[in-house]
Amino acid sequence: RPDVDAYPVVHRTKPTGANETEPSMTDDFTPPSLPAGALPPGQQLASAGKWPQVGEPAPIDLPPRPQLVVSGACDRPQTFDAERLLALGPVERRIDIHCVTRWSKPAMRFFGVPLATVLHLAGPRPEARFVRFIAHGRRNHDTSLPLDDALRLGTLLAWEVDGAALPIERGGP
Repeated sequence: RPDVDAYPVVHRTKPTGANETEPSMTDDFTPPSLPAGALPPGQQLASAGKWPQVGEPAPIDLPPRPQLVVSGACDRPQTFDAERLLALGPVERRIDIHCVTRWSKPAMRFFGVPLATVLHLAGPRPEARFVRFIAHGRRNHDTSLPLDDALRLGTLLAWEVDGAALPIERGGP
């Protein structure tokens, strides 16, 4: 696609063997939350401890050591394994989830690294306008966000939710 180099790309791929660490960074973003018991119009509260099924199959050929790769419109492409991500100074956030399939789960606890921390290391170029996330799975699912919005909203690259590893069906590891 002709627009691929117009933004940094974040995706998981097979490991290359590199394992370096970066200095820890702090994060002071607090996402907005709805008042207790409030749901957006048309949303339904999901049962505690359950994730509604939305037809996402488990990935195929999951690498034994998944990696996060940042490439595209950046000065310093980066590859992260779990150890390197942990070395960046992960944070915990409580976030209300409102899925487009009309279910909501308020005050979920996510643990991960802010996208801003990862992108700081990669050095997005001035022409970078979007960030694209590519999943490792059967559908090659991807989604994009305007880079400014992704940073303003405090996007979190999470690997744990409510004290447990984020399951493969929900985007983990």
